[in-house]
Amino acid sequence: GERTAPLRTLAAACERATAGTTIALAAGEYVETRQCVLASGVRVRGAGRDGAAVKLAVDQWQMAPQ
Repeated sequence: GERTAPLRTLAAACERATAGTTIALAAGEYVETRQCVLASGVRVRGAGRDGAAVKLAVDQWQMAPQ
């Protein structure tokens, strides 16, 4: 997504992200319910100190092998 048209979920962002991508989370709370495989070399950055919280409603987050 873009600043002017952000994606609605972290899972949607990590599905599209490739190595070298930084997923920037806006301030707020995110409740994720979909599986996400985060590719190697992808960074997730929250907005400021204590600005973004992610609650995982499923235990299906994985790191892709290098």
